Amino acid sequence: MVSVLTPVYNSGRYVGEAVRSALAQSYWPLEIIVVDDGSAANLSALSDKRVRIFRQEMAGPAAALNRAFAESRGAYIALLDQDDTWAPWKTERQVEMMERDLGLDLTFSWSRMCDDEGRPLRRRSRRWKGYLSLDQMMADFVIGNTSSVVLRRSAVERAGLFDESFQVYYGMDLFLRVAALRERNCRAYEQEVAYFRSPPSHSRAEWGRLVEKMGHLAPD
Repeated sequence: MVSVLTPVYNSGRYVGEAVRSALAQSYWPLEIIVVDDGSAANLSALSDKRVRIFRQEMAGPAAALNRAFAESRGAYIALLDQDDTWAPWKTERQVEMMERDLGLDLTFSWSRMCDDEGRPLRRRSRRWKGYLSLDQMMADFVIGNTSSVVLRRSAVERAGLFDESFQVYYGMDLFLRVAALRERNCRAYEQEVAYFRSPPSHSRAEWGRLVEKMGHLAPD
């Protein structure tokens, strides 16, 4: 099973489109875990037996993802932000890669930025090809869009869950820790199958904390 984790906060009109793109996936079995992080969003339109909705007091996106992970059952974990969407074959192709290569703990697809109506813009993620090492990931975070990532559940359990002290770089932090588990365990799916609306936000202070944290984990 693939578990899709979607944290929600003040989601507006996009979360329905995001979840529908997950429900339209060609891969089966699949479940979608939506966690409303204290926004009291109206999620009544997400009625489907594959969608489970949980609510909690506002604790931040990393805490919402940790709650979603705790409620999930899948051997694979796919991340989908509330305003992003997927091509219908995205999870199928990435799971196929990971089933063929049991050394992979993380795959990420190419992605494309869209406008408010979902129309593709010129901005794209890096067209990375092949494997991505921890060194390369620290030097140039070519993954870019969190919604492009599928993780092996066992790797998340070994690396540890999302660090709730981060408000921006919680995804990057986890991906780096997964990459540190073993060699050649992260690889690109070389097709544009993830679409994101918002450019990533940045926090200089959080970036400094993340580099310091990784310095202790992987000093070299």
